Amino acid sequence: MSQAARPDRLASVIAVLRGAGFDPSWTELSDALWLAQYTRGAPEEGAAGRGGRAPLGDDEPAPEGARPAPEERVEDQERPRPVEEERPGAVGRLPRPDDASVRLYADPEGLGGEAGARPPGEALPVGVPEARALPGLLGMERALRPLRRYTPPTGPPRRPHRGLVLDEPATAERTARAGGLLTPVFRAEPRGHTDLQLLMDAAPAMRVWQRMVSELAEIFGRLGAFRDIQVHYLHRSPDGGAAVSRRFDPEGGVLRPARQLRDPTGRRLTVVVSDCAGPLWREGTAHRLLHALGRHAPVAVIQPLPQRLWRRTRLPASHGTLLREPGPAGSVRLRFVAEGPAAQPPAPGAVPVPLLPPSAAALGAWA
Repeated sequence: MSQAARPDRLASVIAVLRGAGFDPSWTELSDALWLAQYTRGAPEEGAAGRGGRAPLGDDEPAPEGARPAPEERVEDQERPRPVEEERPGAVGRLPRPDDASVRLYADPEGLGGEAGARPPGEALPVGVPEARALPGLLGMERALRPLRRYTPPTGPPRRPHRGLVLDEPATAERTARAGGLLTPVFRAEPRGHTDLQLLMDAAPAMRVWQRMVSELAEIFGRLGAFRDIQVHYLHRSPDGGAAVSRRFDPEGGVLRPARQLRDPTGRRLTVVVSDCAGPLWREGTAHRLLHALGRHAPVAVIQPLPQRLWRRTRLPASHGTLLREPGPAGSVRLRFVAEGPAAQPPAPGAVPVPLLPPSAAALGAWA
């Protein structure tokens, strides 16, 4: 058979792939051909002809002097060829028992690849992308920018924690008036007097929302409005009160009374993440903690559950409007105006606390 009359093997492969429902690009086809040389089965023993030569294909002519004897050709024709099982509706064969296999191990929680955590032998870590818990982080960051203008009711401290920063416009103006003599002007950094504490309910059902707290801390950190951001986990202490720690699991962590989170100066904002269905909510301990925190600084609760389930929790929402009181303490004191046909005025001494879904619109309205 001449070179021009040989069938185009590449075209045959493409036709088979298209017949199976695939339409590969040239890069996908080249990757598949490269991978095929490592995945095809090894030649069986005795497959090579005498003299160390491999058997030729049906469409390749044998060179002169290398044709087998008639009895050898008959023996080759009578030898049954292995038939590979094909997958229904796919290209390739089913896996065989003698195929090489690879074991996959999950990194045990808390070990983080420490010595002894990996299985014996060589191990190759494989990264798997994880979905975001909050949609649209950039939109939430833009919605929370009004928090930069938050002013505590007691005013900034006398000595800013982060020191002074250079006021470039004032420095340029004073230098020009001084005839070119450099005269720097400093001012207090505006974000050096406000803190934020993220408080996550450590009930067993809240374990699936731990990533949400990490993303919220990331969003608030990008704002540049807070001197410090701390994450605490709310637990039920042995005596039935509220306690906080730095870990979701109370074992191995130091429990501190939750009353230490209160700040009478109003410089510490609190954002609570909870489904409002744990033991602290059933006993009323969490409600008393919110009342104590909301008397001195802004407090908000982010509810990760859908709004249709809020009525089944221990913190049902009342629809209405929150208004800031006039005066220096207006950023802390809120007035709630109920809406709806069955609206009732709040009880005397009640502290309104916003209950928000994790969305940019809700967080922006609170900010």
